[in-house]
Amino acid sequence: MKKYVLQTLVPFCYYIGIGFFNTAMAFDAPPYAITHQLTHTFELKPISSDSYQISKATFLPDYVENGFSGNKLDDDYNGMEGDCKNIDNLYTTKNCTYPKAVVAASQCPFLPGYYTQCKCLSQFKLTSCNPPYILGGVSCDNKYEKCVCPATVSLTCPNDKCISTCDGKCINKTCSPWSSQINCTNGTKSCDDGCCGTNRKCCIPCTDKITTKPSNSSYTTSKCTDGNGTHDINSGWVCNSGYHEKNGECEKDCNATNCSGFPLSNKPDNANFSTCTITATNCSTDGERYKIDSCLDGYTLDGGSCRAQTCADKGMKDCNGSCIATSECCGGCGSGEKCSNGTCVAKTCAEKGMKDCNGSCIATSECCGDCPNGQTCKNGSCVAAEKKCSDSGYYGGTACSKWSGYTMSKCSTEYGSMGSSCNQSGQVGSGTCDVDSWRRCCEQCIGGI
Repeated sequence: MKKYVLQTLVPFCYYIGIGFFNTAMAFDAPPYAITHQLTHTFELKPISSDSYQISKATFLPDYVENGFSGNKLDDDYNGMEGDCKNIDNLYTTKNCTYPKAVVAASQCPFLPGYYTQCKCLSQFKLTSCNPPYILGGVSCDNKYEKCVCPATVSLTCPNDKCISTCDGKCINKTCSPWSSQINCTNGTKSCDDGCCGTNRKCCIPCTDKITTKPSNSSYTTSKCTDGNGTHDINSGWVCNSGYHEKNGECEKDCNATNCSGFPLSNKPDNANFSTCTITATNCSTDGERYKIDSCLDGYTLDGGSCRAQTCADKGMKDCNGSCIATSECCGGCGSGEKCSNGTCVAKTCAEKGMKDCNGSCIATSECCGDCPNGQTCKNGSCVAAEKKCSDSGYYGGTACSKWSGYTMSKCSTEYGSMGSSCNQSGQVGSGTCDVDSWRRCCEQCIGGI
């Protein structure tokens, strides 16, 4: 008995029937009915995978999958022949990942999601770059998708010099070290060679051998060479001329002196003075002599001593035992007087806050003498008399300044307001309500009449 597996497809669905047949099945033209009648009853038993073959039938509409038509029986599909046979050698989107991808055209017909080919993406095609660029980034089968700059280098050492760049950044450098220093008086020490190394030898700097010396002496020097050239350094000391060394100090040479010019044998009081020691040629001394250089403040030199200054010595004058300036008046001056250069004199009218009028003092607001006709005294000056209203009514004699800045229109308007207000109070024509007198004066003062 020959065994088959029947795979029957209807639109969008699959089912597999397993049975035993003693003859082949026949497929006619539409309506695609199976015309052969089975002569044996189905018997369902497990079978091994290598004991059956696959046959395929398609019902309406014709099924087409992965380029294979279902209305054609093809013995090539039996047995899963070709690259799709071993599933362990196939690819899926899980074991074929970036930078590779499965090739859609290599999908296995009867194993959806399995592919026979897994290839690099199309952008991975570079195998070399133009200098200074190099292959970089992710690679796929030794092919790259981009060219990048090599790693940059830092110019950290003093003598670093960039010799090649990529996109404006240094990728290669060189460094020429400084040479070692020579002719060093104080020897050498390791130092920076300009290339971040310490193989260079530098001179130990020249410094003074001594930094202190006694008074009245001078340094002696010697030459010393280091990296900055040749220098004079202090190497010793010697006493100045007129001095000699004694116990590490410079002592003044013994010159005989009798201190002429120093008349005083005792220290002067209240004075700034100089001292002289009488010295013999054998350096022995015979006491001290003094001379006054200046007297202290408040004292003056008188003969060979400093005495307290008088008021006259100070350029002042005496006032009851005290010194006052010669321009001051002793005891002050009386009322109406002032002190002038030490003497009390009468004050001027201006000093009294007044003004002179023919030898007499009058208030600054007064006028000296009577003012001419038509003028009046104002703030000490004769000025034109202020214009007044000549009306016979209540406002007659009122100064025209009352209506300063008025116009005919304003006189008329305010006249009406006054009339209305006075009319309400019942006082029109009397006192301040003499509105007609007010209007005549207003117009007269501004030149209207």
